[in-house]
Amino acid sequence: AATGGTQPSFVPVLAAFDHEEVGSGSETGAQSPLLERILSRSVSARGGSDEDWSRALAGAFCVSADMAHAVHPNYAERHD
Repeated sequence: AATGGTQPSFVPVLAAFDHEEVGSGSETGAQSPLLERILSRSVSARGGSDEDWSRALAGAFCVSADMAHAVHPNYAERHD
């Protein structure tokens, strides 16, 4: 938490999607625009500019941890 009225230099974010691979273009999938919109608005709410948003994206990293290790019988063609 920030103290003395200062803001931390970063905001940790965890995003979990229920349609990470199959159907990722769905409303709750990883390709939905929701996360980008939330993060963009977060930068704006902290007084950030478009340049700050670009810098935040450039400095970000992503960890993908998939728990599916078997072939799903309904989506065998999606298995790699």
